[in-house]
Amino acid sequence: MKKMVLVISLLFILSVVFAQASDLFISEYIEGGSNNKAVEIFNGTGNSVDLSDYQIWKIANGGSWPEYSLTLSGNLADGDVFVIYNSSSVAGISVEGDITWTQANWNGNDAVGLAKNLESTWTLIDAVGEDGVDPGSGWNVAGTTNGTVNHTLVRKSTITTGNTDWTVSSGTNQTDSEWIVYPQDTFDYLGEHTMGGTPLTATPVMAPSGGIYTSTQSVTITCETVASTIYYTTDGSEPDDTSSEYTTALEISSNTTLKAIAYASGFDPSNIAAEEYIFASSVSTITELRNGTIGEAYQLTGEAILTFQQSYRNQKYIQDSGAAILIDDNDENITTVYNRYDGITGIIGTLGEYGGMLQFIPTEDSGVATSTGNVLIPAVITFADLTTSESFEAYEAQLVTIEDVTFTPIETDFANGTVYEISDITGIYSFRTTFYSVDYIGELIPTAVFDLTGILNSRSDGNYITARDAADLQIFPDITIISPNGGESWEQGSVHDITWSSTLYSTDAEVGLSARYNFGDNTESEYIITEDPISNTGSYSWTIPEDMTLSNDYKIFAEINENAVTTDDLSDDFFSIVETTGPTVTVTSPNGGEEWEQDSTHDITWDTTIFTVNAQVGIAVEYPGVDDEILLTPEPILNTGTYSWDIPADFAINNTYKIKIGVYENEDEVYDLSDDFFSVIEPVVVPDPGDVIITEIMQNPGTVGDSNGEYFELYNTTDGVIDINGWIVCDAGSNTATIDNGGPLIIYSNSYLVLGNDIDPLTNGDYTCDYQYSGFYLANGDDEVIIKIGEVIIDAVYYDGGPLFPDPTGASMELDPNHMNSVDNDDGANWYTAYTTYGDGDFGTPGSANPGLVGSLDTPTNVVISHDGTTVTITWDAVTGANSYNIYSSDTPDGTYATEGAVDTNSWSKAEASTKKFYKVEASTDAVPE
Repeated sequence: MKKMVLVISLLFILSVVFAQASDLFISEYIEGGSNNKAVEIFNGTGNSVDLSDYQIWKIANGGSWPEYSLTLSGNLADGDVFVIYNSSSVAGISVEGDITWTQANWNGNDAVGLAKNLESTWTLIDAVGEDGVDPGSGWNVAGTTNGTVNHTLVRKSTITTGNTDWTVSSGTNQTDSEWIVYPQDTFDYLGEHTMGGTPLTATPVMAPSGGIYTSTQSVTITCETVASTIYYTTDGSEPDDTSSEYTTALEISSNTTLKAIAYASGFDPSNIAAEEYIFASSVSTITELRNGTIGEAYQLTGEAILTFQQSYRNQKYIQDSGAAILIDDNDENITTVYNRYDGITGIIGTLGEYGGMLQFIPTEDSGVATSTGNVLIPAVITFADLTTSESFEAYEAQLVTIEDVTFTPIETDFANGTVYEISDITGIYSFRTTFYSVDYIGELIPTAVFDLTGILNSRSDGNYITARDAADLQIFPDITIISPNGGESWEQGSVHDITWSSTLYSTDAEVGLSARYNFGDNTESEYIITEDPISNTGSYSWTIPEDMTLSNDYKIFAEINENAVTTDDLSDDFFSIVETTGPTVTVTSPNGGEEWEQDSTHDITWDTTIFTVNAQVGIAVEYPGVDDEILLTPEPILNTGTYSWDIPADFAINNTYKIKIGVYENEDEVYDLSDDFFSVIEPVVVPDPGDVIITEIMQNPGTVGDSNGEYFELYNTTDGVIDINGWIVCDAGSNTATIDNGGPLIIYSNSYLVLGNDIDPLTNGDYTCDYQYSGFYLANGDDEVIIKIGEVIIDAVYYDGGPLFPDPTGASMELDPNHMNSVDNDDGANWYTAYTTYGDGDFGTPGSANPGLVGSLDTPTNVVISHDGTTVTITWDAVTGANSYNIYSSDTPDGTYATEGAVDTNSWSKAEASTKKFYKVEASTDAVPE
């Protein structure tokens, strides 16, 4: 807490005595650059105030009070201030700060409030912003558009109470507003606040305001206080009444920092107003712009063509005949709506860099398109052209084409913000889905060879190419045999489906199928399967002739043709045609690994050969150790290939069941048993918040990269089975992943499950990952791990990168096993740095119980001391994790305690005549000395 000094004049001492605040109120609000965020609370009540009756509230992007809250603590003296701030703020804030808050990350459209506990009800008593709909970029304050964005707001000294009516509090101009608006990253007033005293002269206003210009500006300075006199400086120095007096408009034609102060009789001097006028240098090409100086202002006088735009940060990629650049317009200064391939001329802004990528940050709207429908032919390059940082810079932000590329095979859909390996004939590169929610997100990653058009972009973790839309993935027509594709054994006279997939062919395309064999001696025989072309349905039912030549080196050849475009494919490996062996039955489900719940319904399925649908079928359940089968069909059923089994609610739970199926027809009788065991389990429970908790977080592995080695661990605190398939994993920002396991993802009672970025132990640091997510990442500093069902949060951990939580590298954060619940895991004091090694050498216990803090045990409780005249006896409750207990005694409570001994039980006795001793019991992880 920072002491505030009341500055008063003797002339007004009587009025100041009575100018006390009725309660605490917000005295300053900072929304600065990066993480420079803070809010200051002032006590002008005349008495010390208990802060535990107050909370800070926040609403993000519209909503109702409060979405987030922080309960304060301690006492705030009269005249003192209390500062809540972001832990990553610069020293100008942190040196004045009292407490950090992970939610101190407002960006102008987030409302911040002060609430008080009134008769056991938390009630809002002051606010910056308001609840309701998202205001857009921010709220206007004192006539400043979006005043809550990139500004510091200081409460006027005349204000003595909070105000929940934001319309009144913000005002419409500098006179009726309760706030003084200062430029971004103004920290001069933080740590103290003045209430009462002589009113200030209104702050001067300069028109036009500071900014980037290309021509001379005639600047006027005005003050709303009547009969005031304005003084100014143009060299950046602080003005006073000895500076130049303003009398007429100032003609400014070069880079100038203009500052002004106003004086008026009966008023204190105004706050100093400051505006910076910057004059942009002219460049005619993007190449010249890219060779400019970071932080300097430029006007691109030549025309640039828009190649891609997205709503995220209002970004636009532009290029001309020589180079390209990214326009990063987070302040939405460009308001004109453009279409792809429009020409834009005269863009004004500053040059910047973020994540290794050069950016042009506009300061005003660039006006209507100067041309439309331009034709832009991307440069054709190879991945070998991008191997060095210099070669990448030459193409950065450009639209380029890479020919004949393929993705490294991975059977999954494109997901936002994910990196995929891609290659051409010259090497391997990284494709990243940098542009969120474009039309190929959620679509299957192509396996065919194709030409890729995309924009080269970079982040701090690497350089990437990104397609703008599905049309940039110029996939060629193709056909791929799916089955038989190697290893199958098909009998003469049996019926099997030949299946294939195709790209860019319609279902009306013509397909021809044949079976080729005798590959070993460089000769090839062929059996035509389809005499006439068939439609491209993806499947053909083949009745294998009874006299089909027996061979183990068959492959299916498929040829497809449409619009004079023909491609073909051959099975990857050999399959066999074998002799008919007679009737067969094969259990297909359950066939090993299934988990079926009590009181649920599932289909038992099977395949047969030779048998007709009228064959008699019997079904039973078998499991080891039980002689009698559990017959499911007391009467034979028809051979339909499926039987719906209603599993009784009291059916015995077991993980070694198999289905036995017998089929009988025309004196032919065969049986089959499931290949492996399936389980009958308890019904999966619908969890409540806190039933599943987060118990371990590896946010910064050491032996492998973050994108491979990150993981977090979940624990089922209940006695039931919980299925987390379909749950959402996210942080408080845009990182989110929906768990899609293609079926149940079970956490058993009092068991663990590990989720991570990489399921392969060869590349993830050698730990067992139970599920691999995409689109979610763990920050190395502060971040959030939230698991929820829809909008219902089951558990969440907000770690802070050091102040309260551990911040290890090469080791996980582990929850103390003495605090395994969703309340205690919110507290960083209950987490510690892992010390058990796993896999390649990092520290952690993924998938198993945390061992707990070494040497940190709970204090023994319920200590009872008794004396029967000859013997003293001490008993206490056992402490979890303790291997021994040390006993100490002293003749006085504050004296020196001597060691009496150590025991490995929770009781101790000693012959002792005196009853005037004092004892201590200490839990230890050490063993009792021998």
